[in-house]
Amino acid sequence: MAENIQFISDKTAVATVREGHPRGLYVLFFTEAWERYSFYSMMSILVLYMDESLGFSQGAIGQIYGGYIAAVYFMPLIGGWIADRRLGYNRSVIYGGILIALGHFLLALETLPTFYSALALLATGTGLLKPNISEVASKSAMFFSVSVRDELAR
Repeated sequence: MAENIQFISDKTAVATVREGHPRGLYVLFFTEAWERYSFYSMMSILVLYMDESLGFSQGAIGQIYGGYIAAVYFMPLIGGWIADRRLGYNRSVIYGGILIALGHFLLALETLPTFYSALALLATGTGLLKPNISEVASKSAMFFSVSVRDELAR
């Protein structure tokens, strides 16, 4: 809870309570939850999807699954660099979310080319979103606390 100062006149100020979190924090929270749900859902059903829908052999399933998981863990290094050097944190989070959504839509088509494209989009989207969403959330909270502090200092 933080206090705001409302100025009634030059010499009179009334402290009011500002409750809650910064406006965008709820969106960031649910975006992060959606990304985690996407990742863990893919971990649990990807093997079944490759086996039952696409008919891959057990060896191919293991290689593709291992490559996908490795890409998801490796891509945040590249996504963080891209956000630092090129896109910025906000755009990286937005583009990452769009790429993840496109990857899931492509998985619904059940063809081999779209399957590989979908995995690439999912890994790339996670790489852009995962390392940068926490930075956006922390900057939002920091801006919120600084703006409250500045109002109190008036």
